[in-house]
Amino acid sequence: NFAHNNKIHSNATDVSNEDTDDSFDATLNYWGGCPSVSGDVDYFPYYTTVSGDPGSFTFSGEVTNITAGADDLTICAGRSTTIFAGNGSNFLWDNGLGLGTSKIVSPTSTTTYTVTGDDSNGCPGGEAEVTITVVEAPNVDITGETNIVQGETIPLTASGATTYKWSTGETAATIDVSPETKTEYSVTGYTGGCSGTATHTVY
Repeated sequence: NFAHNNKIHSNATDVSNEDTDDSFDATLNYWGGCPSVSGDVDYFPYYTTVSGDPGSFTFSGEVTNITAGADDLTICAGRSTTIFAGNGSNFLWDNGLGLGTSKIVSPTSTTTYTVTGDDSNGCPGGEAEVTITVVEAPNVDITGETNIVQGETIPLTASGATTYKWSTGETAATIDVSPETKTEYSVTGYTGGCSGTATHTVY
C-alpha cells in the first residue's frame, strides 16, 4: 500500500509520472515494501508503517534519503578532503571512486560528487551529492629595488593576495627595509584561506 495526497491506494507499489501528473508530493508516502519508482520522481521521505482509519491515518517509521557531506567543502588547489555518505548502505560514488562510505579526493577544479546507495530501510534508489569548491592559491609577487647603497632604506611591496605576512614579522603590503648585507625577504599572501609565497633579495 502507499499513500499520497492523503489518499490510500491498495496493492500498488509502482509510482510513475502518469500516476502523479509530474507533481509528486513525497511528504505522505507509504509503501509496505521497498518503493519501485520510475520517472523523475523522488520518493523520499516514505514510511514503513501506516495505521488508523481512512481520513485519520497515522504514518510512522519515516525513511529519508541518503546523505553526502565532506570534511571541507572548500579546499585550496593541491589539497585533499574526505567526502562521506550516510543514512544508508552500499554506497557507490561516481567519478571513478567506486564503493565505500568515505573517499579522499583531490579535485583540481570545483567538482560535484554523486553517491547512490540503499536507504536506511535497505531499499535501493537513494542518491545524494556534495560539491567541493577548489580555490586557486594566490600568485604573490614582490616589487622593489634589488641593489641599494649601504644605509639606504627602500620599500618592498607585495601584491596578488588579500593579506600578507613577511619574514620580518610585518603584515602590511608594503614594508621598508635597510639591510646592511645581502638579505632575502619572503612574504606569504593569503586569500580565501589559501596561500602563496614570494621571495626578493636585496644586495
